[in-house]
Amino acid sequence: MAEKEHKEHKKETHKEEEHAEEHKHEEHKTAKKQAVSYTLAVSYTLIASVIIALVIGLAAGFIIFSAAGSVGTVISASDAQIKAQTFIQGVVGSGSVVTIKNVVDAGAVYSFDVVMDSGTFKSYMTKDGKILFPSAYLINQTQTTPTPQPIEIPKTDKPKIELFVMSFCPYGIQAETAMKPVVDLLGTKANFFVRYIASVGGTTIDSAQSLHGINEAKEDIRQLCIVKNYDQRTFWNYISYIADRYPSEFSTSTIDTKWKDAANATGINATKIEACFNSDGLTLLKSDEQTDNGYGISSSPTLIINGVEYSGGRTPDAYKQAICSAFTTPPTECGTALSTTGSATTSGNC
Repeated sequence: MAEKEHKEHKKETHKEEEHAEEHKHEEHKTAKKQAVSYTLAVSYTLIASVIIALVIGLAAGFIIFSAAGSVGTVISASDAQIKAQTFIQGVVGSGSVVTIKNVVDAGAVYSFDVVMDSGTFKSYMTKDGKILFPSAYLINQTQTTPTPQPIEIPKTDKPKIELFVMSFCPYGIQAETAMKPVVDLLGTKANFFVRYIASVGGTTIDSAQSLHGINEAKEDIRQLCIVKNYDQRTFWNYISYIADRYPSEFSTSTIDTKWKDAANATGINATKIEACFNSDGLTLLKSDEQTDNGYGISSSPTLIINGVEYSGGRTPDAYKQAICSAFTTPPTECGTALSTTGSATTSGNC
């Protein structure tokens, strides 16, 4: 009996030893994988660091070369090619393939193309083969920066004006305030739209997302419902009422209840807007999301006139001039001067 128990105990001990050995083997495999991953990460980091160091070092070489003003024994173009390729390949290592092409005698230096994984760039070497640097400027020539040319706004009989905002972005509110006098002036002679920058991630109101939180997304929806159920003047009166009292009275923390005050003050039936909010709200916001994505717009405010992004000042008169330039035949109202108070440049956005 004792001998049987001893054999059974020996078997159990052997099994435990096998299990421990297997566990040890798995730990070894895991550690080996981690070591390989760490080695690769370090290697990639080193390669990136070496390339950065090469650029900095070569730039320093350029300064040294400029100060030296002369070179030693001139080497041939072919020797310069071999020397440059050997040096750069040695610095970046085997992770990238370096090829030197088009070596040209450029006076005091050799110029050549360095071809690497990321592309081709021009570099230079002193003719004695001692200093290599990545770029150079012809200092006896005037360096000019081209002036970006604004894209011309196409002309139509009835321009389409789209102002993209977030309802509680301070810069969006600034743009809306500047736009209202233009809407009042031109009335229905142009098509004015306010689009909302938000997204819908599900099938409930809580899935609506906007930069300044769910209350902003909800207000975006309410304003879309006002557009759907009321005329343009009523809509602009509503958002102006809020803008005039922002942020002292209306903000993202108060709008969920205070919006009814703005609705009552501007002749809007709050019950009607709530019904639209619950039935059509997400559909309306999704439609604006699709429009945002179509233009690639994510910044509030962004003004699009006849499909072209406007880049001028945010004042009533600046907006008016840009919109009037989009008419095939500008109406007489375009001769009316509006306020130039506001932001003279397009600085600031959400």
